[in-house]
Amino acid sequence: MHAHRFQAELTPTQKTWAAQAAGGNRWVYNEGRKFCIEAYKKDGSYPGYVALAKKLTEWRAEHDWLKKGASDAQQQSLIDLDNGYKRFFKKLGKFPTKKSWKKSPAVLRFPNGANVNLSKLSKKDSTINLPKLGQVRFRQSQPVLGRIRSVTLKRDRVFNWYVIILTDYSVPSPVVPESARKAVGIDMGVARTATLSDGTSFNVPAPTKKDEAHLARLQRRLSRRQRDSKRYGRARLAVAKFHLKWQDRRKDILHKQSSRIVLENQEVYVEALKVKNMTARCKGKGRAAKSGLNKSILRQGWGMFHEMLAYKSARKDGNVFGKENPAFTSQECRKCHHIDPGNRLSQAVFLCLKCGHKENADFNASHNILVAGQATTARGRIVRPVVGGTSVRSRLAVRLKREPTGVSVV
Repeated sequence: MHAHRFQAELTPTQKTWAAQAAGGNRWVYNEGRKFCIEAYKKDGSYPGYVALAKKLTEWRAEHDWLKKGASDAQQQSLIDLDNGYKRFFKKLGKFPTKKSWKKSPAVLRFPNGANVNLSKLSKKDSTINLPKLGQVRFRQSQPVLGRIRSVTLKRDRVFNWYVIILTDYSVPSPVVPESARKAVGIDMGVARTATLSDGTSFNVPAPTKKDEAHLARLQRRLSRRQRDSKRYGRARLAVAKFHLKWQDRRKDILHKQSSRIVLENQEVYVEALKVKNMTARCKGKGRAAKSGLNKSILRQGWGMFHEMLAYKSARKDGNVFGKENPAFTSQECRKCHHIDPGNRLSQAVFLCLKCGHKENADFNASHNILVAGQATTARGRIVRPVVGGTSVRSRLAVRLKREPTGVSVV
């Protein structure tokens, strides 16, 4: 599977219909959730997707405004609800929550890719035919390869619409001989976003003091506005555009670096960091300093970077991706393997108290992560280069830290 994301150029009429149809999908999701809760209270059983689909037919007959939306997209909302319940019953996720128009993005997913026609208008512009929406124009920045499986129309928080085309195309990867295989360990940090065992490193772009001051002015302006007024909406949009700009810059560098790392290395090992625990709120003294540290950690995008490395490694045959326990990796000398908290002279300098080995602390930690990853893989505990799976069984195996037959744990 391969996903292509393009910016759509909807007409005002299409934007209005898409927003109303997305609201209808959200209503169907919430009503289906309500129906499941009532059914469980009545006889203690989950009705399932078939019963939900029958209820959708009744709802469309009762409400004329619901008929204006696409039935395929509304069925997809119920499929998402059904998957959410299945994950909850298997203890792979939380109980499905109610969707609100303020927090839930406007999404329309059309599953029948065979009836979707894609046509080229110019070098950069193309159109795609969607049910009840007609020809949707979008900026095509890359070719769409493979058979189209589904098309998703999604709106972000600054009201930009995007077309996401899912195809069954798989990128062919060359076979790398065992002697030419390369491996890399990655140490995550704040001063440096990532330090690789091959000696390279990179940082994600961060707002400057001038940008921070500009954001503070925008937020003060937002706080003075009357909530849900037009002026409040314009102020909220200005704040959202600021955050979206830096989010796009962060995604850009992470995509480029993760693609380079997976292209150059066949084995990638990272720290299994628990960002949620690391950024927990501090109580008592030092709250201001901890708040600043939490802000810096969340800006790095560690989780996003790990996800990119995982799915990009799964696309290539024979590639391995693993997460290693970060315990003592920053205190262990990679030369003599002596572990001592005093080995860290500072945040950036590592000096072994036993053998006197001195180098950059992040580079030393990344090498330890690489060695631990290769040792774990040799014992068969992490990943073997097999086809990746997204089934409930494979995800359950990840939770239980086991690898099912024929499924890679990424």
